[in-house]
Amino acid sequence: MSLVESMICWIDMAPDKPGTQTTKYRMEHLGLLHGLMACYLHRWAPLYVVGSSNVIIRQQRIRTPPKKKTMATIFWQRRFYGGLAIAGWECVPKTHNHMATKAAELAATSSRRRRGVDSMRLDSLIWSQLGSDVRNWLDNHAERKPQGSQTDT
Repeated sequence: MSLVESMICWIDMAPDKPGTQTTKYRMEHLGLLHGLMACYLHRWAPLYVVGSSNVIIRQQRIRTPPKKKTMATIFWQRRFYGGLAIAGWECVPKTHNHMATKAAELAATSSRRRRGVDSMRLDSLIWSQLGSDVRNWLDNHAERKPQGSQTDT
């Protein structure tokens, strides 16, 4: 497999207001939405969307909104980014998603809001995991051919 160009987009999410009670599930949906928005604005395509939330990846793959009304609203906002060529949706086990694991640990142990974390600390804790995460994904997909890109509607 020849990899011509690749772009890895890491989305950093935090509640907008201090003290906001936001669930992990909601943050995962918002992270996906912000990632799709970034890809749309930068015209990055085709996309392989990879995440560790099996529920969210399955909902997006089969286009089934969450049952909770507030979550369904976020789910359908992705339609604003119609025209994105999505080549695949895939769930990756947390054992191969070290970046997300390190980010979650950092958020849990940080006394400050997530956006206030020093970028040097992010580099050492999160970005150092990028190579192994991407290498694992590429190794698992080297023999696969895209099944045709799916245009979001």
